[in-house]
Amino acid sequence: MTKAEKSAALIANKEPLNLEEAALYMGYKPSSVSEMVRLKTIPFYKPTQLHLIFKRSELDKFLFRNRTAPDYELEEMADQMLAGKGGIV
Repeated sequence: MTKAEKSAALIANKEPLNLEEAALYMGYKPSSVSEMVRLKTIPFYKPTQLHLIFKRSELDKFLFRNRTAPDYELEEMADQMLAGKGGIV
């Protein structure tokens, strides 16, 4: 088992995550996560001056935002809209 695999296994069920664990979980460098915290682009908690913690569920929401629908879903939505408005399907 590689070092990365061991680290991933250790944080698999850990809650809350610290900065390094959150970075590993999201696949970013810790410095990138620090920058996102500075810019307030990701949700975080700061229980003390020196500690940052993150909820996995909130990181998931951040990671899975801005979904792009595949073409088949867009075609289905278009067909439903046309059918609902009396258009030709």
